[in-house]
Amino acid sequence: MFSKHFFTMIYRNLIKQILEFSNVVKRWFLIRTLYNVLSFFDFIKVPLY
Repeated sequence: MFSKHFFTMIYRNLIKQILEFSNVVKRWFLIRTLYNVLSFFDFIKVPLY
């Protein structure tokens, strides 16, 4: 039968993967937001010239 230790290892691995995935999503979202803000400022600058 499976030991409790085995399940604990799987559970910890799962949590680690979920945390890493959420970090990647946060980073991607941050980069996208920064890019949108920069392009928005570029759009504002264009009519001034």
